Amino acid sequence: EPLLFMGLIVAVRPKVKWMLQALLAGGLIVALAGAVQYALRHGIQAEGVLRMVGVYRSPDNFALFLGRVAPVAAALALLAPLRPAWRAAYAGAAALMLLGVLLSFTRGAWLGDAAALLFVAAFAGRRWLVAMLAGGVVAGGALASLQAKRIQSIFQFTPGSTGFSRLELWRATVSMIHDHPLFGVGLDNFLYQYPRYILEQARNEPDLSHPHDLLLDFWSRIGIFGLASLVWLEVVFFRMAAKVIGCSSGFERAAAIGLAASMVDCLVHGLVDNSYFLIDLSLVFWFTLGLMHLLAEPAP
Repeated sequence: EPLLFMGLIVAVRPKVKWMLQALLAGGLIVALAGAVQYALRHGIQAEGVLRMVGVYRSPDNFALFLGRVAPVAAALALLAPLRPAWRAAYAGAAALMLLGVLLSFTRGAWLGDAAALLFVAAFAGRRWLVAMLAGGVVAGGALASLQAKRIQSIFQFTPGSTGFSRLELWRATVSMIHDHPLFGVGLDNFLYQYPRYILEQARNEPDLSHPHDLLLDFWSRIGIFGLASLVWLEVVFFRMAAKVIGCSSGFERAAAIGLAASMVDCLVHGLVDNSYFLIDLSLVFWFTLGLMHLLAEPAP
C-alpha cells in the first residue's frame, strides 16, 4: 500500500501545499488528542514519568509519528513566505507537536527532532541556529534535573538497563544477519527468529519484533538487497532535496527543507528505534519521497 500511495502521488501530482497541510492537520489532531489525555492524567506511567500516547498504544509510536511531522511545520513557519496568521498557525502546530514528543519521554525522538530542527535552523540563519542550540541546552539541563529513572538511565549501560539491552539486541541481530545475509529472515519474521539468537542477559525482553535500528531492521528482514535499496533511496532523496533547495525559492524551498528535515528525523531516530516497518511510518516515508519528487520534477 505505501508503494501504491507513492505511485498515486507521482501519477496524480496533487498540490504539494495541500498535501503538506493534510499531513500537518493529522499531526495536529494526534498532538491535541495526546495533550487532552495528558491533562486528564491519561498515559503510560513508566520509570517515574507519565508518558503521552495520544491515539497510539505506545508512546514510542506516538513520538515516531509526530517526530516526522513537526520538522515540516517548523520549516514552513520559519522559511515560507506567509502571512502572519499562517506563520503563527504553523509555529503553533510545530510547538504543540514538539511538546508531545517531549512528554512522550521517547529519548530517540528527542535525538531525532533535535537533529531535524538544527537542520532547519541551518537554513533559517545564524540567529535561529544559535537559538535552537541554546534551547536544546536549556531543555537538556531541565530534563537532567528530573529525578526520574527514565531520565537518569539514559547513559546507563549496566545489565538490566535499556542501553545494555539495546546493545545485546544489536549483537543478537548481527548473528541473525550472519546466518541470513542475502535475503534476511523475511518480513515480520524477526519476532519468531529472535528467540533463537537472544543473548542470556537480554532475556528480560524476549518478544521484540524489530532490532531497534533502521539499518539492521532492513538487513535482517529483507537482506542485503533490501539494505542496498534503502541506501539508494536515501541518496536519491537527498540529491533531489539538494536540487530543489538550491534552485527554488519561496514555499517550494521551505517545503523541500521541511521534507528533508523529516527524513533527517527518520534516519537519526531510526538509529535506536523502528523507523519504517509500521504502516503510518512507511506511508510518511513514501509521502516524503513522493512530494520531493514533485518538487524536483515540476509538471511541464
